Amino acid sequence: MDNTIITYMLKASVSIALFYGIYMLFMRNDTFLRLRRFYFLFAIFVSVLYPFRSLQLSTDDIQHLPSFVVNLMGFEEQPMTQATIELGEMEAGYLVAATETGKTIEPTDILLIVLILVMLLLALRFIVQLFSVLKLRMNNISEKYGSCRIVKLEDRKSSPFSFFNWIFINITGRQEQQEIIAHEEVHARQFHTIDIILTEIFCICFWWNPFAWLLRREVKINLEYLADEGVLKNGYDTRGYQY
Repeated sequence: MDNTIITYMLKASVSIALFYGIYMLFMRNDTFLRLRRFYFLFAIFVSVLYPFRSLQLSTDDIQHLPSFVVNLMGFEEQPMTQATIELGEMEAGYLVAATETGKTIEPTDILLIVLILVMLLLALRFIVQLFSVLKLRMNNISEKYGSCRIVKLEDRKSSPFSFFNWIFINITGRQEQQEIIAHEEVHARQFHTIDIILTEIFCICFWWNPFAWLLRREVKINLEYLADEGVLKNGYDTRGYQY
């Protein structure tokens, strides 16, 4: 099973690299922002799911998986061969001794332990960040704003951001506050939080792959472009908004 997990990780990593390479070659300089967003989400889902279909699992491995996973992914069952071996007394004694000593630790076992430990740490940090957002929502005054809700932050150092239909912004009376709210409202209306959460989980699972982090960066940049485009379409002055 350890080798199967390593194989899956390698295939998924190659898929991520290919999708990122295609984006850099053919899509980086275009202005089809919505197409880019779809492409990024498609790349994530394919990189995660497609390698499952080409994995070969033994009967014992498949028995430990839920039936719907087996049917969905179309796992290829690798038959387990059994051989009858006649052992002498010395060979039988050696086999018993080897069994009693237990399984030796393989390099792949150490690798998997390290991968999982880092994943757990990153997942814990992500959960803490989510709870921090919820804490901000509960500890600050909010008001209804169209289909969104503005959460007024008293901390002047806090940068404005959105989380689903919550818009967090400080209340220092900045002149460009209306433009900032319009920008964050586009994020909320187009559900950009879903993209952010998916890419964060993606980077947690594939933290060792630099292409996962590069893809995450491009997703965030593209979402900012989409929000800027939405603000300008609402009639705001282009030069003033750029400033």
